Amino acid sequence: MSSPQVEMEKRQEQGSRELDQLDASLFMEIKEVVVLLLLIDLLLGLLDVHVQIAEMVGNSSGNQRKHEQTEHGTHFAEERVEEESREESN
Repeated sequence: MSSPQVEMEKRQEQGSRELDQLDASLFMEIKEVVVLLLLIDLLLGLLDVHVQIAEMVGNSSGNQRKHEQTEHGTHFAEERVEEESREESN
């Protein structure tokens, strides 16, 4: 027959093993959460880069349109000046 002290030691060992298992599973859960947070951070970073690129492309095409409009306006103004000078010479 086992003494009460031996029974208590067995229970302590079993409790210790259960705590170790809980610690290990908690550690794995924490690792999974950290990995998910890192992935979310990475995706948000990529999204930010994508938005910045889209803004730069939008700004450059807007500047190109302004330049084309200015060139068209300048060309139109030059034609008008030529027409006015022809009318004055007539």
